Amino acid sequence: MVFEVTQSLTITTNGFQTSIKTKFEVEFLVLEKSGERRIYGIRKAKVATIPISDNNYLQIAEELEWQTYPIEIETDLNGNFIKMLNHKKWLKNLEQVTQSVIEQFDNSENVKEIRSKYLQTAKNEEDFIQSKFKEPYWNLLFFNPPIDHENNPDIGTKLNWDIKSVGNIECFGRTKIKNPTSRDIIIHFESQQTLPQNVIDQIESNIKLVNIDWESQKVNLEIAATFDTMENRMKSKKALFELQILGGFSYVEETTINFRKKDVVAPVT
Repeated sequence: MVFEVTQSLTITTNGFQTSIKTKFEVEFLVLEKSGERRIYGIRKAKVATIPISDNNYLQIAEELEWQTYPIEIETDLNGNFIKMLNHKKWLKNLEQVTQSVIEQFDNSENVKEIRSKYLQTAKNEEDFIQSKFKEPYWNLLFFNPPIDHENNPDIGTKLNWDIKSVGNIECFGRTKIKNPTSRDIIIHFESQQTLPQNVIDQIESNIKLVNIDWESQKVNLEIAATFDTMENRMKSKKALFELQILGGFSYVEETTINFRKKDVVAPVT
């Protein structure tokens, strides 16, 4: 399977807007199918950033992130993430290949420090996986919520979403099928959340805001997954995350994943 990913992020602070858009492909190689589990090797193509960033830190971070692939993971039959596999072997390889990033940036001490911090996170498997799920496409790719039926109590599905440079927010919502009689059904998750105090504190520490009624400020998260009932497969997933504080701060993140078939069974080296 090949997933074509498009991500865009627009941040507006006191009238100043910053936008970045990235496109790349992620390939899942089937390594094993047995019982209730699936083993995949994940490869990621290099990111094409529009516009190309002249921020060295972002360039270094993107290069280090790309070097984390390939990754072997285990999922259940529904595509829900279970765990990473062969972490020790993967870490040893990561330590070797990221040495080239230092050389690429002329053995800069700053780059060495960034790499060191990155490897420190990678050494702890749980911390590394948590960092991966801060990436919007990982979050979206492995999000397969249960359906809330109209006459049943609210299941209260939760999805953590990372607001860059601010922190995570827990988004609770319900999941419904919008068009149950169609061939391509839309599985729709929606959440509106007030801001927790730690997120408010972080925003206020970075931005000068005056007379904000924080109780009325909400984030909105919508996810729409298109599922082909005839072929029994997911065709696409889209996520829109919005936090807009009138006159002061706006954070809009959109992620789209299009699924493309590719019959590949191969080992990850």
